[in-house]
Amino acid sequence: EAMSLYYHFKGRGEVLDAVAALLMAEVSAPSDGSWQDRLRGFARSYRAVALDHPRAFPLLATRPVNGPGGFKMLETASATVRSAGFAPEVAGHLVLLIGCWCNGALLAEIAGSSARPDPTASSAPAMAEMAARYPHLVEMAPYLSLCEFSPAFTFGIESLIRLVESLRSDEPR
Repeated sequence: EAMSLYYHFKGRGEVLDAVAALLMAEVSAPSDGSWQDRLRGFARSYRAVALDHPRAFPLLATRPVNGPGGFKMLETASATVRSAGFAPEVAGHLVLLIGCWCNGALLAEIAGSSARPDPTASSAPAMAEMAARYPHLVEMAPYLSLCEFSPAFTFGIESLIRLVESLRSDEPR
């Protein structure tokens, strides 16, 4: 029963934090291989959690990390980036960058799926009008689709890995 939850939690915020913590605990990464492979594995695991729990994932993306499940998830990401040789300050910025990108990309993917709450009908104009008013958008439309998001997600994480690799050559050891 819903009210019985409050025997275990002080309020709604604690319930939402607990759900987010359960999702964070599901995120994993390979413990061996290159840092690039571990980062790819982490991102794929994060995406799998989002796709397995699309209605709850916004909690993972928006609730504070304040418990063991979230700390373990951040430790995994932090250890992966630190193993690339970055100082703590740069590694911290990279963990935030990767996390923010994954959250934004996955929230967009969920919004473009049937799992989004309260979908609305499209109000887009006819294709001829679209092409006249928004030629670049129409030209790129096949690559902007959220229906098959996997290629875009892979492109994004590979781009971030290349960015991290380029920063690595600039980082003092």
